[in-house]
Amino acid sequence: MKEKKLSFSNKKSFAFVVILCASAALILSLVSEGLKTSQENAKKLYRSKQLLLAARLIGYEGHFLLDGKPAIFDAQTKKLLATKENPPPKATSEAILSLVEERILPRLTDEKGKIYTFQEAGLDFEIYLQTHEKLGYAHLPYKLVYFVTEDPPSPKPYGYILPVNGYGLWD
Repeated sequence: MKEKKLSFSNKKSFAFVVILCASAALILSLVSEGLKTSQENAKKLYRSKQLLLAARLIGYEGHFLLDGKPAIFDAQTKKLLATKENPPPKATSEAILSLVEERILPRLTDEKGKIYTFQEAGLDFEIYLQTHEKLGYAHLPYKLVYFVTEDPPSPKPYGYILPVNGYGLWD
């Protein structure tokens, strides 16, 4: 009986590579689409944490701060309450997003210092952020500024957050 010799031709090798690449591309695109909402949520949470850090409403250790002292977030009243727990509990993602929604107000200002809401300026907040995130907001006619409100709301802001983009000389 004769033994058949197995031989690999260029056609078989090429077909194998094409099938392998196509299946890998399909798997990667499915995973990418599946993780898109998780990535967007993580990006929103990261931005919210950075805003709270700038406003000194959250510490670098991950717990809320009230006048520089550890605090907890009350979900019913949506307020920060002082705590004596040692160590203070870490802030949850839901609490961070809720506090940012309650206390950090995005606004726009023009060259003369007049303040506008996004509705008054006729702009969508998310589209504005995505469009100008990389280059920054300083060169635009409407510049982005965040107002930090008091815990019991008052007409005068507790503080302001000015977004700074880039890495200086390395950007």
